[in-house]
Amino acid sequence: MDRKISTVSDALKIVNELHNQRPAPSGVLYRGVGSYKYNLEPSLSRYLAPSKPLRNMRGDSFKEERIKWKEVFSKTEKGLIEDFKKLAWQMLSYKPKNDWEWIAVAQHHGVPTRLLDWTTNLLIGLWFATDSSGVHANIDGGLWVYTPFGSRDGDTEDIGDTEWLLDQMTSDPTHEQYIGPTEVNRTRIYVPNNLDPRIQMQSGVFTAHQLMPNDGFFDLVPLNKNGRERLKVSRIRVPKRAKAQIRTQLARDFGLDLTKVFPDVDGVALSLKAAWEPTVKKIKKK
Repeated sequence: MDRKISTVSDALKIVNELHNQRPAPSGVLYRGVGSYKYNLEPSLSRYLAPSKPLRNMRGDSFKEERIKWKEVFSKTEKGLIEDFKKLAWQMLSYKPKNDWEWIAVAQHHGVPTRLLDWTTNLLIGLWFATDSSGVHANIDGGLWVYTPFGSRDGDTEDIGDTEWLLDQMTSDPTHEQYIGPTEVNRTRIYVPNNLDPRIQMQSGVFTAHQLMPNDGFFDLVPLNKNGRERLKVSRIRVPKRAKAQIRTQLARDFGLDLTKVFPDVDGVALSLKAAWEPTVKKIKKK
């Protein structure tokens, strides 16, 4: 059952308890989402989700469609990244040096990929979990806590197959153990170099997900439903009534606001929009 919080202190207390239950010497990752219902599912999986008619097929036709689907998935994934390289090259201030950097930058700008965004900063995770904009206005948020190398019940043995993928090492194509982002055979964690001020400010880290059987088809299975990896994730529920209070605490006590989370033109625009909302509401009431 998900634990609920109303303050930043509540979150710190629960996270500390989780750390004691699952010691994680190699670090803890956080992912804040505006809706607690969201799974830990990469955007490419949502983008290419098989339709119900396909999932309801049986027999030889199902086997044929399953093979075709894996080919479609692979072709679409590679095509999106290759097209992004061609079209975005001239517009990027930082030029990616390898496929891992390219897929991270593409993910950052909204291209569907097999990556999932995380942060090593609990407060950043909380900030995103308290999002009340758009469809998240009247729904509880969620803060996922992931201990990649955590153990259960004090056991120091790793309980999964996650591996770190350090940028300066195995994401370098010249490294003897190099493996490309579309070839991962287990959940990998990619720690990028400073590709973008926003990724840097948000202490950004990515999980790269393996393409594997899921409900008959090949898919990027959500981390919270993926074998032993699901044993390493916990979810904290942020009630909708507490979102504004926690956002206020983050700004007042930790200096964390829109311009800090988004240290670019987007941050300026978002902060102006938020600042003018009270005035706009008054105008509408007249």
